[in-house]
Amino acid sequence: MNFEQFRNTISYGHFETLDHGKPVWIFGAGGFARALGQVLLDQGYQVYGFVVSNPTNTKLLDLPVVGWSDITWENTQLAMGVFSHMTSYTKIINEATEAGFSKIYMPWELYAQFEQQLGWRYWLTPLNYITDNLSKIQSASQLLADEESVNCLLNVLMFRTGQLPAYADYRSQDRHYFNQLSTAKFKNKKIKLLDGGAYIGDSYQEAKENLNIDIAHLFEPDPKNFARLTQSVGDDAICYPHALSDTKKTITFSGGVGPSSAATDHGDIKIEASSIDSIFPSQHIDFVKLDIEGNEADALRGAANLLQRCRPVVSMALYHRPGDMWELPLLVNQLVDDYKFYIRQHDNNSFEAVFYAVPN
Repeated sequence: MNFEQFRNTISYGHFETLDHGKPVWIFGAGGFARALGQVLLDQGYQVYGFVVSNPTNTKLLDLPVVGWSDITWENTQLAMGVFSHMTSYTKIINEATEAGFSKIYMPWELYAQFEQQLGWRYWLTPLNYITDNLSKIQSASQLLADEESVNCLLNVLMFRTGQLPAYADYRSQDRHYFNQLSTAKFKNKKIKLLDGGAYIGDSYQEAKENLNIDIAHLFEPDPKNFARLTQSVGDDAICYPHALSDTKKTITFSGGVGPSSAATDHGDIKIEASSIDSIFPSQHIDFVKLDIEGNEADALRGAANLLQRCRPVVSMALYHRPGDMWELPLLVNQLVDDYKFYIRQHDNNSFEAVFYAVPN
């Protein structure tokens, strides 16, 4: 798909909204399902309960949690309460269709209706946010170095507007973060790695499998994750309990939720954030990996000097905020020149989209 085909295909209308006069079942029993259920109850919807493929709990929000065979679907609506990479929407939609539902309200439709109540939810956004940014999307597409990257950018956005449901199952053949695109230039050279959002060391282990690492600097601000990180890597790397941003500041942080810990306006703890340039004013870095739950743009701005001085490879999460798919490539292009840009999709439902910037 090229950009003109995308422009001619994308919808400029509005998402469908839940009917307030019909009862609602919610599929899922995780954090998004719970939040959605509470919003619907607060708004006066008649919520019958929560549906899951294999029930283990019996109650959520004091409502029943049941399997497909236990529900009454006639004259009811199904709201998709799963918003993650764990299960492809294709599988859930097939189950719902077999159960008798002809219309499933997807997270992007529900978010367009309840954005204010649900708050920030990664890449969810009203439809007009995408259609209002077509010129930027086109500019970003023109920066990409291969057809697969362009297809990935445009297909993700088609999926997020409800027009390419089959893309829920798509995954690139390339490995996540450390693959032929991002590692080929190093061959067997010893490199210095900066890993922002190191979590419990899983990405560092993947880096070691694909790179000859001399020194690794691992950043993980969540206290629980950091404790597991230091235990995992021991003396093999330098670990920092800091967030990365554009300047030195104190930020609020929602911690204790594993890989979903993130800087938010309503966080439960306060953590210190610093810029990469202030931490590494003169040291060389060969590879920068960033997966910091929506703070990627700030971290890039705080690494402008290092990017220009060291010209590292950058592998960066591209799915945390609605505009990241185009804004982050445009930002990197402002900060450095003579790079090749790629996008790859690494998990279900357009989660784990990654941007690769590789210096020529």
